[in-house]
Amino acid sequence: MSEWFEDDSPWYPSKFGSDDILGTLNYLSPDKIISAVKLVRHGLVIRLSHEIYNGMPGRDTHGPFYYLHSQRAYDVRPPLRQATRNKFGGALCRIETSDHMATHLDSLNHISFDGKFYNGIDSYENSTVYGSLKLGIESVPPIVTRGIVVALFFVIGGALCRIETSDHMATHLDSLNHISFDGKFYNGIDSYENSTVYGSLKLGIESVPPIVTRGIVVDCTDSGKIMEPGEPIAVERVEKFLDENELKVREGDAVFFHTGVSSFWNNPQKYNTYYDRSPGIGMELAKWISDRGVSVTGSDTPATEVSPPEIDGTRLPVHQYLITKSGIRLIDNINTQEAASKKVYQFLFVCAPLRIRGATASPVVPLAIY
Repeated sequence: MSEWFEDDSPWYPSKFGSDDILGTLNYLSPDKIISAVKLVRHGLVIRLSHEIYNGMPGRDTHGPFYYLHSQRAYDVRPPLRQATRNKFGGALCRIETSDHMATHLDSLNHISFDGKFYNGIDSYENSTVYGSLKLGIESVPPIVTRGIVVALFFVIGGALCRIETSDHMATHLDSLNHISFDGKFYNGIDSYENSTVYGSLKLGIESVPPIVTRGIVVDCTDSGKIMEPGEPIAVERVEKFLDENELKVREGDAVFFHTGVSSFWNNPQKYNTYYDRSPGIGMELAKWISDRGVSVTGSDTPATEVSPPEIDGTRLPVHQYLITKSGIRLIDNINTQEAASKKVYQFLFVCAPLRIRGATASPVVPLAIY
């Protein structure tokens, strides 16, 4: 039997219309969001992203990740700079885009007074060539609270960092301009006409709205035993798990698959072996996901899908089927470890990508609120 990409049946325009750029995110109606919010029972939050660090897992084709101090907080001392009345100190870093880009969150290692960061931490002792020992942004927990807008206008001195990395770094959300079929992106958008030196004209990550919906984690391990490299996740295993836990996948849900591979994230040498041979979503499960109108999916593996691919002579066929044909976005390297270990299989799922114009993906910190 031929695959969908081997016959001549039309696969676009989308069922959502020829001008659609949202794909299955069209299912995220106000009623869908309200129903998802009702899942919160304990007021607890699980962070579903990995920590970003020097030497973390990554492919050569994505480029390396570096985090270096270019200016330390104590560099304000004469003769480098004139001292200020408030004894200001600020640190600069290089990563290759600013960590203060667009809407951003400052950490407590950003501003010093008289050589001290927040809580009296010595800026000299805290500063290394690879960043701060304490108060780094990785120490900030997920923030879920009541918000109030207050208008304030003031000017201060501050530290900036630069980041060089791929938009597919660590835990990230793929956009619909990431994968094409026969020169076409999702909904038949021409990949040549859509591509510029500064990214895509359509389907860029900035077109993705905040995602708030019901989330499900399917634990595909056998009592915590990590799945075998190259093993596709069987539909029968998924359906058995859902039945045992009285769960049913509904249109617009975000569904993620736990293989156990994410337990190796802090062992880059081991984790990187899963780029070439990994458990994950196969073609049968991809079609199952698409048939159910899932809004977002992914697994706790480097590429979400089983590797090597089940179909000879193909590259990332699951990405192509889900993203290009079905309009379903993927989150690769999602950290399902805590949710699976605590048996938190259903929750309020919240995810908002960086609004990088024309980008094909965004690093994200998805939240499972339960």
